[in-house]
Amino acid sequence: MLHLITGTPGSGKTLYAVSLIMRYVKENETLLKEGKDPRPIYADIDGLNIPGVEVPPEDWRETPEHSVIFYDEIQQRESYKKHKNDNDIVNALQVHRHTGHDIYGITQFPTLLHPNFKAVVGLHYHLHRGWGLSAATVYQWAYCVDAPNAPSNKRLAEHSFRFSYPKDLYKVYKSASQHTHKTRIPKKFIFIILFVLVAAYFTYNQLFNKQNFLTQTLSGKTANPASAPASTPAPGKPSSATAATSAPGSAPASTPLSQQQQLDQKYLPSHIVEFSQNDDIRPASVVAFGTGCTAYNKYGEILMIDKALCKKLLKPGMMPKPRNQSDSYIQQTPQTAPAPVSTPAPAQPSSAPASTPAPAFGINIK
Repeated sequence: MLHLITGTPGSGKTLYAVSLIMRYVKENETLLKEGKDPRPIYADIDGLNIPGVEVPPEDWRETPEHSVIFYDEIQQRESYKKHKNDNDIVNALQVHRHTGHDIYGITQFPTLLHPNFKAVVGLHYHLHRGWGLSAATVYQWAYCVDAPNAPSNKRLAEHSFRFSYPKDLYKVYKSASQHTHKTRIPKKFIFIILFVLVAAYFTYNQLFNKQNFLTQTLSGKTANPASAPASTPAPGKPSSATAATSAPGSAPASTPLSQQQQLDQKYLPSHIVEFSQNDDIRPASVVAFGTGCTAYNKYGEILMIDKALCKKLLKPGMMPKPRNQSDSYIQQTPQTAPAPVSTPAPAQPSSAPASTPAPAFGINIK
């Protein structure tokens, strides 16, 4: 059969041909073990060093019957160049199957070849190497395709498969493609992966975090206790705030910070002290790409913080963690007028387990 292997420079077409040669060599070893005659193998690939493989003659008819022949860069051979002149070597290919020959022509594009050669091609393999990876997609047709890179022709391929480059075959022939091709990942693909990761994080947070809005809404716990109206004190029992402000000679004073709060303000970065007490403004994730940087809270909302602070959050230990809501880093403002409030009842221990806040999360792509 007449085979055609095509592909742009560096696509791996010669490497694919070498892998086929090694397959024929192994088949010959099996034939020898069975006491049968092996098939003669010929190839003119540059630097090929495989025992038992010889250089082919210009005229394939000079080889024994049942021979396997590989012509690399076949378009450079005078008999197979693109011209309309008839010649016996190409015309004889019409009956090459009568002698049991398998002939492989290797070139970049079919348009470089003699039309009579293309007319008798029985299998056409075209290799496409994407992103500079160490693998190629092989498209196969049962005839010669002049435009193998056209999407419409690729859809008509009767078979396609992935060909991973065997590194052990580079040592049996001379190839420069392994040194000149670098992996190229498109930026849009990076953005897609980044978007999927961020979306998965926030979806997980909303589904499994006990403090998320959806869970609180379904359980009826969305009301903020701090916004509940103060009850009227019982008759004859003034509130502590009224007693404090009505004392003769006393002046309004702010609530002093606890010892823990004083230590935190002294030793922790100011942004951690400020962010930790409010989930609405506490950064839960940070995404930096190039010179840009964006911070999000636990609800997936963008926080309006400057770029320097956003970049700072990516450093180890600089992402604020949620604190107990009963702790407050913000000093209470003094009350200038008495407000009637009731004495709060002793807090009942809650039987519900404390919810676990979502972990902080940051991505930095250089």
